[in-house]
Amino acid sequence: MYQLEHHVRRLTKTSRLMIEDGSGEGAEGGEAGGGGGGGGGGEADMIDPAVLEAVTDEESVRDRTLRSLRATVGEFRRRYGDKMGTADELRITMLQTWLPGGGGDEGRGESLYCHVGLLPERRKDVLVRIEVRGHGRKNAAAKDSRWIVEREEEGGAASGGGPVEERILLDARGGMLEGTQTNFFLVTGDGVVVTAGSGILEGSVRESVLRVCEAAGIPLALRPPTVADLKEATGVFLTSTSRLVLPVHEVVVDVTADDVGGAFSFRGCQLTKAIQELVLEDVKTHCVPIY
Repeated sequence: MYQLEHHVRRLTKTSRLMIEDGSGEGAEGGEAGGGGGGGGGGEADMIDPAVLEAVTDEESVRDRTLRSLRATVGEFRRRYGDKMGTADELRITMLQTWLPGGGGDEGRGESLYCHVGLLPERRKDVLVRIEVRGHGRKNAAAKDSRWIVEREEEGGAASGGGPVEERILLDARGGMLEGTQTNFFLVTGDGVVVTAGSGILEGSVRESVLRVCEAAGIPLALRPPTVADLKEATGVFLTSTSRLVLPVHEVVVDVTADDVGGAFSFRGCQLTKAIQELVLEDVKTHCVPIY
């Protein structure tokens, strides 16, 4: 499983953030060996102490995650293993929920759900188009299931026509934060990789990009890229567990409030290609067996 510890930490952190915030929604996990957030039930003083520890203590969450993964992946392989190829990867989604009292896996209120399916093959040589439109989330550090509904509302074609891979959300100052399901990166003309340092969900592949850039001496700037940056950029890419590093070929800007608009094209950014290859190697060294 890729970046197991990252996902355990995020599952734990999201649960804690949601409880502190008094959120009553569920939480979405990650893909392709992902982990995710926690879900509903109210503030900490309303939750049974045993339930609270089960969903916010990292050791407890890791133990429950591994038990769930082993059982679900084992059953998936038992049922469908004869139909899988040797190179097939699995898409794993975890959902942690809790209630103030009663119910749950052990009758105490907490539950951890696991869904497993085949991960679709990563697309190659396909035009990738994204649109800059929308605003960042209230609590971006938490990966909660409420965001599933909110991001669906961002669907459809770009304002210029044609399908889009992703929509990039803006902060109050017009900085580009992240996609609805991805992290967003820009490569400047002088070879600096720019990505938001806060106000985002810090994905596992984003962590990998930062790690390989630091190791390779590639300059990083942790700030939201701007539309002005797009004018001088040599490359743009997205990251997620199902896409890894996905180069973007066209960025459509639709920020009508400031009368900013237009399309920016990118082709063959060598630094993006180098980061793609470095992340592929990083993935191999940051996978752990779950059996």
